[in-house]
Amino acid sequence: MNNILQIELILTQKCNLSCNYCYILNNENFDIDYDDMNLFKEIIPEILKLYQKNKYFINYFGGEPLLKWDMIKYINNELNCDKNYSGATLFTNGLLLDEEKFQYLIKNNINISLSFDGIWNDDNRSLISRESSLQHYNKKFELFKKYNLNSCSITVNPNNIETIVENFEFLYNFGIINQIYRFNEDLVWTNSDVKRFRIKLFELSKKYLKYNKENKKCNINLFNDTILKENILNNDPNFDFKNGHCFAGLNGLSFSHPGIFYPCARFINDNFFQLNNNKKINIELINKIKNIKQQKFIECNVCQIKSTCDCGCLYVELDKKNLTRKSNKHICLINNVIYNISRNMYTE
Repeated sequence: MNNILQIELILTQKCNLSCNYCYILNNENFDIDYDDMNLFKEIIPEILKLYQKNKYFINYFGGEPLLKWDMIKYINNELNCDKNYSGATLFTNGLLLDEEKFQYLIKNNINISLSFDGIWNDDNRSLISRESSLQHYNKKFELFKKYNLNSCSITVNPNNIETIVENFEFLYNFGIINQIYRFNEDLVWTNSDVKRFRIKLFELSKKYLKYNKENKKCNINLFNDTILKENILNNDPNFDFKNGHCFAGLNGLSFSHPGIFYPCARFINDNFFQLNNNKKINIELINKIKNIKQQKFIECNVCQIKSTCDCGCLYVELDKKNLTRKSNKHICLINNVIYNISRNMYTE
């Protein structure tokens, strides 16, 4: 998708959950409206030229985008008339999905990216009322199974790594056979946390191999991505993974009310990083963000995974005062743990 610009449409900042790691503020007055979308359609051709992309791909984002279901249908109808539009994914916690919505999304080729933390859900992702959310996911089990919703993103932090194996098993039994683990990069991971993560990830690798040997097919991105990246490098030694994890500034943007583009969703509500003022695009700031994103770290030169590591979150790494990027050392340690365990697992 190198020629495609990824665009997060922040349909709303409101949500039906209250996730303790969420960076969206749950503001009431930031819902995308029809005027915003009219502006989007007017300036997207110029945005594509500035980013040297041929097409754009929409990620419906929030908050919880399903709170704006009618707007999703309106945008889908509008963008399907645009020759530069290449498709869409809905990022959702899934609790508002029902038969009607599933059928519409399938009919219109809109992908679903589910976020669900399994047994960690009540600790990390309570309802906005602070009630348990896990019981509501249990009620969705049959519906998710019917529509083969078998993949989800799971957020790992230092407080839940001790039960990562148990959570894997719970999610597998829930029907989630494709498990995509993300890390809360805003929290500081101590050296002790990384050591505990190494132990638990090794246990998870053994469980993962056992499941697959027993023909209980499943996928965990932490293990599979390492081998996939090395296979890609074998075919194309110059392939650059540096922007795979974080598209901000080079391969993607966010768009939010009132008609503002940002480098990504992490930057919304920060006036400094507004990339446009109505139809006037801040080309100078766009170029500055591009330059920051492409800065290299000295530490990377001697790292064993310098060819395949995609670094971390630009927002977390950003020195806003000097507009430079600083390395996220605990993410470097975590990525090296993942690499070593994955390599050992596949060479046994």
